[in-house]
Amino acid sequence: MSTIIGIRGRVEGTILPPSKIEVTNAFFQSKKPHRQVSFISLAGENQLREDLQKGFCHTRFKADFVVEGLEIRDLKVEDQLIIGTAIIEVTEVGKECHDTCPIIPSEGPCGVNEIIFFGRIIKEGTIKIDDKIKIN
Repeated sequence: MSTIIGIRGRVEGTILPPSKIEVTNAFFQSKKPHRQVSFISLAGENQLREDLQKGFCHTRFKADFVVEGLEIRDLKVEDQLIIGTAIIEVTEVGKECHDTCPIIPSEGPCGVNEIIFFGRIIKEGTIKIDDKIKIN
C-alpha cells in the first residue's frame, strides 16, 4: 500500500482548493499552472541526497510530499489520487531536464524524471503523514 511519509511547507498538510492557492511566482504559475503540488518517492528523495554529481534538481527541487510504495512509472496523467480527505489529479509524471544542467554533459540525465510527479487539486482536504494513497 502506498503511503505519505513526508510533508514539506504545508501546515498539517492542508490542501487548498485551486481558487485559494496563493500565486507567489506569477511567471512560474503562468508557465506551469498544472503543477499545484509535487510528489517524490522515498527512493528518489534518498537519491537526490546521495548522488555525488549534483544537478539543478538536486538543489532546487523540493517536493511537497514524499511517498513510499507507489510505482511512479505506472501513474498516468489524469489518474486521481485520494489521499486523506483530498483528491489530486496527476498532471505530469516526471519532468524534462534543464538544458543547462551541469551534470548532463558528463553524466547524462540523472533520473529525476522517474521519481517525481505533479498534480492539481480536485478537492481540498487534509493530508497527513501515514495517509494511504488510493488511485482512482
